[in-house]
Amino acid sequence: MTTCERCKTTTALKRCSRCKSASYCSKECQTADWKTHKRNCEQLSGSDASIPPAQNRGSQGDGKDSGLTPAAASVPISIPKSLAENTIDSEAVWGVKLLPGRYPFDPKRFISWQFNKDHEIFKRGELCPFTALYKIPIIIFSPRIHLGVHDPSDMEDNQPAVYLRIEPHDGFAPMHWQMDYPGSCYAVRRDGQPLTTEVLETMYEFHGSLLNSDYFEYPNFRNEPFPYQITPTVYHKFSDKYWKKERNRGRELASRGDGR
Repeated sequence: MTTCERCKTTTALKRCSRCKSASYCSKECQTADWKTHKRNCEQLSGSDASIPPAQNRGSQGDGKDSGLTPAAASVPISIPKSLAENTIDSEAVWGVKLLPGRYPFDPKRFISWQFNKDHEIFKRGELCPFTALYKIPIIIFSPRIHLGVHDPSDMEDNQPAVYLRIEPHDGFAPMHWQMDYPGSCYAVRRDGQPLTTEVLETMYEFHGSLLNSDYFEYPNFRNEPFPYQITPTVYHKFSDKYWKKERNRGRELASRGDGR
């Protein structure tokens, strides 16, 4: 019988998204057990176990082999025309479509996208609160999560989307982002300014650098305050360093990668 690795309950279990071997009943149990579980997670999954699985993507499904949330397992919902087609009106807002895919990240998975004012992202999208700390507030939207759209061809991991949706206090995404593959996602700036693929890539890499460090261990495992606060200055310094490295690798930058 499968039980929660931490509290041993047998109800409401969700599997570790990376190794698919460990199960947990809640984010709290998953967080508390991470220091123990990460010793086996990398070996079983072949991925970087320095990043907790809820930060990498989150747990899959409801503990059953189907891997579907109740909404996704019901009658399929048709995809709204505004999601299926990128038909543009005169007041469209520039943003990004995040194609799903597993690690390692490929910048080509970020596609410039224009959103009409009636797009579902403005009705059902969620603020990514960590991005607000450095003054580039992002709204993110997943048809699978927010509309219950069941598209078998779009049931894939989307690590960048989950990284963007982390909470400022612990670095974990909310549970509804952890229960299933989010598939294709969409992102816009809450302030209505254009969001470029380079800026969103910078934000994703910035979050990843913090998740891959001990930054979130201070309040969650050491009972100490954060070593420093997240500010626009901290983000811009990271951006300058990141794109200097990318230019040295031969990449050309079509626009500023820091959102300034």
